[in-house]
Amino acid sequence: MSQAAIEFIQAGRRQRHRRWLIVTSLLAIIAVGLCCAMLVLGNTIYPLGDVIRALSGEKIKGVSFAVSTIRLPRMLAGLFAGFAFGVAGYTFQTILRNPLANPNVIGITSGASAAAVFCIVILHASNAVISIASVVAGLITVIFIYVLSRGKVFSIGRLILIGIGIQAMLDAVISYLLLISAQQDIPSALRWLTGSLNGSQMRELPPLIIIVLICSPLIIGLSKHLSILELGEQSAFSLGVNTDRTRIVLIVSSVCMVAIATATTGPIAFVCFLAGPIAKRLVGVGSSNIMPAGLVGVNLVLAADLIGQFAFEYRFPVGIITRSALSDLLADPNESKGGTIMKPTHLFQAEQLVAGYENKTVIHGVDLTIPSHQISVIIGSNGCGKSTLLKTLARLIKPTSGHVTLDSKPISKFPAKALARIIGLLPQSPIVPEGISVADLVGRGRFPHQKMFGSWSKKDYEAVAEAMTIMDITQFANHNIDELSGGQRQRVWIAMALAQQTDILFLDEPTTFLDITYQVEILDLLTDLNRKHGTTIVMVLHDINLSARYADHIFALHTGKLVAEGSPAEVVTSERVKEIFGLDCTVIEDPISGSPLVVPKGRYHGSGVTV
Repeated sequence: MSQAAIEFIQAGRRQRHRRWLIVTSLLAIIAVGLCCAMLVLGNTIYPLGDVIRALSGEKIKGVSFAVSTIRLPRMLAGLFAGFAFGVAGYTFQTILRNPLANPNVIGITSGASAAAVFCIVILHASNAVISIASVVAGLITVIFIYVLSRGKVFSIGRLILIGIGIQAMLDAVISYLLLISAQQDIPSALRWLTGSLNGSQMRELPPLIIIVLICSPLIIGLSKHLSILELGEQSAFSLGVNTDRTRIVLIVSSVCMVAIATATTGPIAFVCFLAGPIAKRLVGVGSSNIMPAGLVGVNLVLAADLIGQFAFEYRFPVGIITRSALSDLLADPNESKGGTIMKPTHLFQAEQLVAGYENKTVIHGVDLTIPSHQISVIIGSNGCGKSTLLKTLARLIKPTSGHVTLDSKPISKFPAKALARIIGLLPQSPIVPEGISVADLVGRGRFPHQKMFGSWSKKDYEAVAEAMTIMDITQFANHNIDELSGGQRQRVWIAMALAQQTDILFLDEPTTFLDITYQVEILDLLTDLNRKHGTTIVMVLHDINLSARYADHIFALHTGKLVAEGSPAEVVTSERVKEIFGLDCTVIEDPISGSPLVVPKGRYHGSGVTV
């Protein structure tokens, strides 16, 4: 393979990593400066030296009390709550692939807030009870939303819509609680709902600090998994991510952090919403933005609190400042060298497979064996179950009955990453993370081969370089995906699947929405992959003539049943085409490839009818 390609990719990754280090360091320095300002500034400005001595235990008249009792708790509350809001907001936005899908919008913050208001105005509970109730309510809210949005396949759109509905309902509950509460309880509840660091006390902070110190390392440790989830459910699953388990750990950790932060400071407006997009804009795509998002959250909360305290004639809570700042802050080419490595042979079978969605059965009792080292194509009319069959074979859909085996072992028994090192999947409509570069997207195909905390190895660079060389996209390595044409994008997605280095590759309609030139180009590249490396390829294609030209083996579906399989010559006959597609045709020999060529008749051709 080309050493130049490897060096090109390494240079791009080094540049992005250097940018991450610089931005993260600057954010940390700003956070430290704001923390110092929180301790120094007040009705009386104390020298930093006196503040440090007071914090170290030395008794200084006036300074020790003000710093230890008032300013330090306020600063720590802003520090840990801001970090919690930033990390949780970014995590939700990434998991749900929607910048609006933060805890404020989808009801989680409202759940914690409703519990806190109930404890304040009805129970007159202690701060410890408010904290516990807020966390429990936040978890119950997210579980309720998740269960309601969970069908056989996880739906992000459904989750967001249900979350918005739950938020509206909980906001109504909060309004009702305020309406029936005693007059003297309303000011404290409203002050808390605004979001404020006023009145923070050291005895209230341990739950916040402990949960942030436990949950944030969990989320940071799963940063690679989070970046893969951003590619979408099907792509993440095919890359070896246990999507349900990873999503649950990330969501529960985020909910715990945002709920305890909300219980401590109130729902500080828009920090969850702003921190992630700001961090992504500063750092760019290609590195984990979890830590930068947390630091942005810290800086937003601390800076807003300082502005609210000292920039105006009257003092305003931090939530008022973050809310008013929303509009401003939102502004916004050679063949691979070396010997050919042939893939191992696998026995991939489905027996009496029945599968579908919700209560609708789509696949009915399918038996098949995928020929190893060959190109197999699944054909059939629209709605016959081609994509459903492919997803079931790839373990994206759990069969109602029957089973799929790989080397005589049910694929359900394989660990996610182990299976992802053998089977790759290119979904029909893969999701492109905003602002991601070509090299970074291709690099995500290496996830099944990497350890959780490991950096890129030489083998990772070589695999990505080889995949980009095969797909002839090395020259686009550091380009944004959004800059490429449809055909170039499809080559990038296939390169990601190649970087995964699997023995079997499933592709769901890889030529959809491409013009005929790019269709032939993509199929030629896949044929190269099969012929040179022995990769077993299974595709769903709509074009029966391209299927006949490129396939070694064809599976023909009709109303969810396998009605024919074999070589193109055996399957693509006029009788079979009539049975499968309901099309009258003549099948002739393709003058270029010698494969069967379907010539449709139609009502106005071939029957002597003239117009």
